[in-house]
Amino acid sequence: MAENPTFFVGVLCEVFPPAYRDKEQAPQPSPEARARGQVAYRLLAGMHTIPGGAANFSASGLKQQDNDLIVIESPGAAASFKRNFEARYASGG
Repeated sequence: MAENPTFFVGVLCEVFPPAYRDKEQAPQPSPEARARGQVAYRLLAGMHTIPGGAANFSASGLKQQDNDLIVIESPGAAASFKRNFEARYASGG
């Protein structure tokens, strides 16, 4: 999955569906969608390498290097990433 960013993003979308400002208007996931999300979550939990993940924001990096960057605009995904990162950092792993 680390070699296929398109597949990786698809898996992310299964785990983190679009957010709705009005929670009452948000559609309830079907049993199939819920099952896909659970499988996708387990798949992501087992990953140790994120596709791309290297971005050099220096002047030469922006102009001369082919960098990959993934922007995830989901507050839930960001919070989950932060919790997992901090837990791994605290444990030295």
